[in-house]
Amino acid sequence: MLGLRVRVRGHPTLTLALLQDSYLVSAGASWRRHGRSRTAQLHFQGTGIDDRDDHLKWLWVPDPPPASWIDVSVVEASTPTVPRRHRRRKINWRQFFSRIRERDLRRIAELETRLRKLKSGTPYPVPIWSSRPPAVGFRVTLNGRQLGRIGVADPGSLSVAVYARQRNERQSVYLSVHGGDQLGHQTWRWCEWAWGERRLSIGDRVRIAFIPPVRLDTNGVGELDTREAVRPTDISKELRELRMWLKSDLYRKETAAMLEAERTRFPARRYSRMNRAQESR
Repeated sequence: MLGLRVRVRGHPTLTLALLQDSYLVSAGASWRRHGRSRTAQLHFQGTGIDDRDDHLKWLWVPDPPPASWIDVSVVEASTPTVPRRHRRRKINWRQFFSRIRERDLRRIAELETRLRKLKSGTPYPVPIWSSRPPAVGFRVTLNGRQLGRIGVADPGSLSVAVYARQRNERQSVYLSVHGGDQLGHQTWRWCEWAWGERRLSIGDRVRIAFIPPVRLDTNGVGELDTREAVRPTDISKELRELRMWLKSDLYRKETAAMLEAERTRFPARRYSRMNRAQESR
């Protein structure tokens, strides 16, 4: 079976895979600070999703010390490490979609007011704030060869991870890098790195190391992306979509679909070292 062998200094070596026909496992590192939050989140992770859409956790190391690293190797796994399953959340779907409907009604009122102001000649500037330099850098290597030294502004978000997917007889594994600078509540400047999305093979080894945020690659800055509708055409388009959802009663239909999916969902698997054989049933 396809898996990831994960090694972090001071922690036991883990093999992320499942004795199932279909699953997804991932391992990597991430940093983020959203908005005006004083707390930045930095961690290593090894997680996955099993064939019953339950979320699993093998590894979670918050706030690793400076110069820490995580090694992720693509392997053929015969004896995977048993994960811990997240408890399924109990969601009141009627209440959930009712709140979404209320939020969309508020958004319609906000957009209608904004559109009237724009048509009367009152400009609407995109609200942004100033960003600080990167708080941490990531050095990424593949089989010992450096791919890049990257970072994002503070506040912002950066994630580097290896994903291994098993779908019946089909297997795929790839390196993914995703990140950007948060310039406003709904405004981001996403980054792209030429090496950041690539397929991997069995035997490949990726190392992600935390480094001081100096001499970082600067060729990955992308275009500004804002969810703030500021042009009359954009506002009108969003209004049409929201009104269409209200008219079609999408919220009630989505509620019914989620209740049915919950009713027919298979029971969650048990992941226990005493019940390893049950994982393949």
